[in-house]
Amino acid sequence: MNEQNFKERARQIFDENYKLEKPRQRQERIPPGEYVCKTIKGEFFRSSRKQTPGYKITFIIVEGEHKSRLLWADVWLTPKCKGRARKAFDELGISGLEDELNKDKTYIVDVESDEYNGVVRAKVVNFESRN
Repeated sequence: MNEQNFKERARQIFDENYKLEKPRQRQERIPPGEYVCKTIKGEFFRSSRKQTPGYKITFIIVEGEHKSRLLWADVWLTPKCKGRARKAFDELGISGLEDELNKDKTYIVDVESDEYNGVVRAKVVNFESRN
């Protein structure tokens, strides 16, 4: 294969497999308010800076203008946050490590704007079971 044929074939492969129609546009931040959500995931994690233990809840919005968008809530597992963590686990129906997240429950999730390191983002401040 000569150089010209090689370049044409490479361009064809690129166009067929890698060329993007349009660059993905960054989605706008979810505005403050109440959203009807379901949980899709819950997992234990550690913060990257201090290695603080936590439980991350992933919600999906199931109604309204922002349907299918995701929200995350971090429940910190420290003595200082014990009351809030207990309330969160009670709402989720989790009473022990062996319990799985009930993905059939619907929640009303309260979101506020929060600034962190100069970036404004949506922050889950509360959630309550709807059913």
